[in-house]
Amino acid sequence: MISLDELIELVPGEVRPDAPTSYSGVSTLESASESEIAFLFSKKHRAQLQHTKAGLVITEVLTDAKVPQLKTKDVRRAQFLIMSRFYDDKESDSQSKETVVHPSAVIHTEAIVHESVSVGPNTTIGSGVTVAENTHIGSNVVLYEGCQIGSDVRIDAGVVVYSDVKISDRVIIKSNAVLGSDGFGFFNDEGTWRTIPQIGSLVIESDVQIGACTTIDKGSIEDTLIKKGAKIDNMVHIAHNCVIGQHTAIAANVGFSGSTIVGDHVMIGGQAGFAGHLKVGDKAIVFARSGVTKDIPDGAFVSGFPAQDHKEEMGFQAKIRRFFTKK
Repeated sequence: MISLDELIELVPGEVRPDAPTSYSGVSTLESASESEIAFLFSKKHRAQLQHTKAGLVITEVLTDAKVPQLKTKDVRRAQFLIMSRFYDDKESDSQSKETVVHPSAVIHTEAIVHESVSVGPNTTIGSGVTVAENTHIGSNVVLYEGCQIGSDVRIDAGVVVYSDVKISDRVIIKSNAVLGSDGFGFFNDEGTWRTIPQIGSLVIESDVQIGACTTIDKGSIEDTLIKKGAKIDNMVHIAHNCVIGQHTAIAANVGFSGSTIVGDHVMIGGQAGFAGHLKVGDKAIVFARSGVTKDIPDGAFVSGFPAQDHKEEMGFQAKIRRFFTKK
């Protein structure tokens, strides 16, 4: 529960009309009960305020609807603060009670695992692995020899981390991700594909989140690098020697060919593809399903295939539509 006074302290703003004095959780405008908080993210959903049963709606603009509303500058930030208040504490409490090693886990005698670490069923931890304090390792995880895992890391079920991968503090890795496997390194020897040894590794800095079934290859010579605070969605592939910049956000099904260098604070939409050996500048935005075949400058908005300035792409698409709709 959170009281109205606590909520206003957490998310300062103007409340009207009279709002309930306490709340049990959050929900959507459609499903919220009188004890729950909902969020109005877009003005196109304002009509729902006439019908919602929410005890309080967080909004950036007060409306004439009778439902209690709290006006704040940034609804997304308010959502983060409120949901963290309700649910992060629950998750931390549940994990703190599981600081045990399941009897079916196999931990090499030369691995160093802090006593506060929890290890789930059927997990294997190899020789020379180090795992720092307060880390939670789920079931059926494999940590190959020489991995270094930081503190407060969460590794969910089925994750595989290959040899010598370095994972810093507060990283979250969702189920069935594969980190540090060999890259796609071959050469054609008179019609026969020969495998080139991959001798680099993978380094994941602090506060990174990696989605389910994502694969990140180790470097061919130098390391693949995922920088601090990057957020990577499900089923993303990052090939050898890529660098993903700080606080960059990557949606699902994106594919990076080898040696793609992505700057800081970049946003990449789902199913975008990168040809490799190219650079994406800081704060660039790559729209969903873009095909990136050349470097992108800082701050650019690109879309289409091949990816180009978004306004130019929209003009190009408009011309095509006009051409085919002429009678």
